[in-house]
Amino acid sequence: MIRERREKHETPLWASDRLLTVGGLNRFGEPNYRVNWGWNLLDFIGGKFEDRDPSGHLLREVLEMRHEPKYPMFLNRWIVEKWQPPEKYGTPESWYRQTCDWREEGDIPQLGPYPRRGRYDLACVLDVGGRFVQLTPTILEDVIRAVIYKQAHIASLAELKQAQTEKEKRWMQESRDFLERPAFNANEFVTVA
Repeated sequence: MIRERREKHETPLWASDRLLTVGGLNRFGEPNYRVNWGWNLLDFIGGKFEDRDPSGHLLREVLEMRHEPKYPMFLNRWIVEKWQPPEKYGTPESWYRQTCDWREEGDIPQLGPYPRRGRYDLACVLDVGGRFVQLTPTILEDVIRAVIYKQAHIASLAELKQAQTEKEKRWMQESRDFLERPAFNANEFVTVA
């Protein structure tokens, strides 16, 4: 019999405190950033599941939602997540329309119920070239610089790009207005040879 062993780790208090200090709280009083061990992160997944006995024989197939590992490819890694507000995922109606497979799975949402309180999305996996990286204060500070501070710079870049786009639109409009004006403001003029 194959027995699966799940390695579990609790998030160190110093890591949670540091992310809270840097990232703050969301509107529900929860941290905007969190770090967890991959095996500790479960989420609702909807679809067809196979239940098997210890020898691997199929017992049944069932269509339902289950708590399953959120990032099955990163089970034995530290994962930093960022909270996203519910409106990022649209309305409940659009969520169900986009996440339900109306064929074999019926009306079971593959990504679980609508995230009314928002949800945490992947921000960073502590992993270098497929190799495990231990969570340490130094590594967490690197993650903060890479993830949190980068987000602020991305917002600044987006604002700069928007300002540049608006400036170019104004210039184009002023150029059109200038070229559409009559020569010499419609005054008569004489040319001399």
